Amino acid sequence: MFKNSLKKQKARLTLPEFGQNPSAKPAGAAPLITNYDELVDVQITTDPTVLTEIQKMNGACPGFISEDRELYCIDRNDLDKQEALALNQLVNLVRETQREEPVINQTTRSVFESFINKNQEISLQQQTRESSNQVNELLSQAIRNHATDIHLEIRSNKTTIYQRIYGRLSVSQSFDKSQGIKIVAAIWNIYVNQPFSSGDVAKDGRFHFDYKNQKWLCRVSYGYSKVTDERSMAIRLRDMKHIPDVTTLGYHETQLKTLKQTSVNKGITLIVGAVNSGKSTTQTAIMQSRPPLEKNLEISDQIEVELDNFVQLQLPIEGTEDIIRENKEKLRRISTRHDVDFIAINEIRDRETAAMASSMMLQGTTGIASIHGSSWVDAINRLVSQTDLGISPDILFSESFLSLVIVQSLVGVLCEQCKLRNHTDPFWQRYYQTGFGEDAGRKIRFHNLEGCPACRHSGIRTLTLVAETIPIVEANRYLLMNTTNPQAMRDWMNENDVLNIHQHAWTKIVAGDLDPLMTQRKIGNFNKENLYHAWHHQ
Repeated sequence: MFKNSLKKQKARLTLPEFGQNPSAKPAGAAPLITNYDELVDVQITTDPTVLTEIQKMNGACPGFISEDRELYCIDRNDLDKQEALALNQLVNLVRETQREEPVINQTTRSVFESFINKNQEISLQQQTRESSNQVNELLSQAIRNHATDIHLEIRSNKTTIYQRIYGRLSVSQSFDKSQGIKIVAAIWNIYVNQPFSSGDVAKDGRFHFDYKNQKWLCRVSYGYSKVTDERSMAIRLRDMKHIPDVTTLGYHETQLKTLKQTSVNKGITLIVGAVNSGKSTTQTAIMQSRPPLEKNLEISDQIEVELDNFVQLQLPIEGTEDIIRENKEKLRRISTRHDVDFIAINEIRDRETAAMASSMMLQGTTGIASIHGSSWVDAINRLVSQTDLGISPDILFSESFLSLVIVQSLVGVLCEQCKLRNHTDPFWQRYYQTGFGEDAGRKIRFHNLEGCPACRHSGIRTLTLVAETIPIVEANRYLLMNTTNPQAMRDWMNENDVLNIHQHAWTKIVAGDLDPLMTQRKIGNFNKENLYHAWHHQ
């Protein structure tokens, strides 16, 4: 009843019957309102059973409490009359009718305050303190929902908060502009411990957040355009104790065999992927498998996961640019003098980390690092480019530098309960059934955009890797030099039974686990050049 009502413009909601029996619970429960927009079009009617209590409030009822005792609907007209007194009167109403203390959800309180917009002159410091509980709830909710990222956008006088869950963005909450700025200020002033001004153009930072005795790393990035008056903030969440086994990430059994075989080789295991492709998780899983009685060293701009079998050194971030550069150079020299067996560099992101990697690999050390890119071609071009990372080709293509190249992406696994046999667009239905062939075409399944309760109406139940693991040996090292012809490397892989990323994805698509169109959007088109005989389009 209540969910349907909320979807209608100017919906009229009836209070549950809890007025006659003071100890009774409401007969129904409305969905918790967390979005600012929902309040604007909600009106309330009164039920005769609670008329007496309503009259005590001079006819103004700004909302009601559900059986879980959280604040739900708010009448805009009544709030114009009552303003700051409305929330307290609602609380008193619940005390009288239910004879218990109501619990006002912090998110809903912020929506409430945002909605009535008291226009009080409050200092930024006071606003920050008041918003700290809101930030705690924001982070806790995202962790409970298995979100990897939180996005906050402020534009057109409205704040919208999104969560990225299993690779997909969904709206979590919405407020007015002023409430959003309070949240941003609280994150920087209290959590990151950096001074924040509403005129700041760009900021980066990090902080730790404890949730149920688990330590989470939160990396924050913020930007503001004075021209458009729009703000954007992103928070990346990482459980610092979560260390998955590499066998659980989704690699094919032949790829796991390659990982095992190349783990004893000299040179770098280079993990290539776009943002949110699982690079850090893969790197952590491989690092965890290293023997504890070897000298394992990690040098990173940010230690994201705590590993017992590694000495973990974080690159300096404090001081002037000259001091930071000098200390980074000292750390690089330390790493070459510590009798290291294995070294991990979280990401090759600039010339300094690229020089660090090449220096250590040329001394015969085994290691691992990641780099942003959508293919091994992107990675090689970035590494040799004199305007980017600037590694000499003589070093990059030498025997001792690259041992293994992993290219990977993350794709949502379809919910078993609601995945579709037929795509909603007949074109794509015919396209993939023809492309994968008649037998495979009967097995493929498609994403249900509406989802079901089992998957929280997302249609996705988890994420899995699609990847290629390319061992770099004498027979294919020269192919890395010609980045204008990546097909030559694919042909070599096919001839040597090394799955490319499209072939690996195909095995999961024909098992009914991945939507082929969703997968194609992540890794590119399927065709004869990457699926060979498994692709049937002419």
